[in-house]
Amino acid sequence: MRGTETYKNRIPIESLIFVNRNLRLSSIKMIGFDMDYTLAIYKYPDFEILAMEKTIERLVEKGYPAELFKGNFESGFLMRGLVVDKINGNILKLDKYNFVHRAMHGKRMLTYEERYSNYRNKKLDLFSEDFMWLDTLFSIPELAIIINAIDNIRNKKRFHFVKYSKLISDVRKCIDEVHQDNTLKQIVLSDIPKYIEYDPLLPPTLHRFKSNGKKLFLLTNSYWEYTNAVMSYLLSNRMREYKDWTGYFDIIIVGAKKPDFFNSNNMFYTVDVSNSQIKPLQTTIASFIKGIIYQGGNINDFERLSAIRGEQILYVGDHIYGDILSSKKRTLWRTCMIIPELEKEIKVSQENMKEIKSLNRMEMQSIILDRSLNLIKYNMKNEDGCDKSLRGDFEKLKRKHQRLIEAIKKKRDAISKKYNAEWGSLLREENELSKFGAQVEDYACIYTSKVSNFFHISPDQYLVSPPKLLPHELEIEELIR
Repeated sequence: MRGTETYKNRIPIESLIFVNRNLRLSSIKMIGFDMDYTLAIYKYPDFEILAMEKTIERLVEKGYPAELFKGNFESGFLMRGLVVDKINGNILKLDKYNFVHRAMHGKRMLTYEERYSNYRNKKLDLFSEDFMWLDTLFSIPELAIIINAIDNIRNKKRFHFVKYSKLISDVRKCIDEVHQDNTLKQIVLSDIPKYIEYDPLLPPTLHRFKSNGKKLFLLTNSYWEYTNAVMSYLLSNRMREYKDWTGYFDIIIVGAKKPDFFNSNNMFYTVDVSNSQIKPLQTTIASFIKGIIYQGGNINDFERLSAIRGEQILYVGDHIYGDILSSKKRTLWRTCMIIPELEKEIKVSQENMKEIKSLNRMEMQSIILDRSLNLIKYNMKNEDGCDKSLRGDFEKLKRKHQRLIEAIKKKRDAISKKYNAEWGSLLREENELSKFGAQVEDYACIYTSKVSNFFHISPDQYLVSPPKLLPHELEIEELIR
């Protein structure tokens, strides 16, 4: 038994791979990887501050006053998985049912009454132009700029001419520009170790997959010059078996334009690595050629040219929409989501597990007490001359329930602040999954904090989802207690 415990404890919990849907790695013939925030993890907050500064410079060039964007890069106000209400200038955190639990205007949290009047009894069309998702880690600088700007508009009357919807759209446009025109990338390339984490377990992790007969492919929206530099830093000359990073991959596709890759007929190109020039791929070829760099393309041609398709492919990415949701909706590919923030979420949960379990029990007790109260109230209303003891019991139980509700709120708020001072847990909101957490559950077969966590398991392991308890099973447990 002692030996078993020693073996189980070799893998830190933050390095585990978590399973939503059973997955036999032995059935996977090919594994694909995104690059940015998947294989290449950017250093926080250095990269975020750089992106924020360059985006603000671009906004000022377009005519916005620099004073509008003054403010600190404060982590307590920042989290991905949020939604921007472009009309009202509010940042929203939703649960899986699109109920708005938290809303922020500038750096001020909206009250319950303000949230109720703005968002209750209204169907939120999150795909309309009035709303904007902040669902990637690249969104963190964007969120910081929006929050600081709206806070300055709120506090300084001289910015009254700025329209929220235009400001928010311009921030998105400018941050996209500094990513796409190499403003950011050239600075990153000038000092890659400053902005990108080196993970010593990444090279042997990819090598273990290849040694076990898996084919590997890279599918990234970044173009060749940047991809080559970043991947060289992460992989080239890190193992004697691979002098060059390209040796790890059977297929390399840059400039993929995800999510269009999954739902378009974009053609493939080949890249001349000496000058980054591209030319159309000959339609008559029967398969991909190892060592050739491809650009663009679409999933149908990819499966035809790789001769592997559907559930034999596992794709690993960090972006709910571009990497996970699109591939899951359009294909049978199995999916793994990389969530770097998961390490902190797990650490906080570990440190507060006693309090979290206590809170869960209190919430179940509240449900049971509320049911009892409603039953007694009904009996009192429908029984003529009910005895005074029943009314006394009702009042006593009611006071107990109210004290329990107040204790639940206090404990819930204290735990929530441990994850993020303003927004709580990335994956949860009160006793529901957050909108982000629900998408992870629905579209990621498995999820983990980084690619190298696969180093700790067999490449042929059967990854099994834990049992999921239904509400009646949870209530039975509490009633027995």
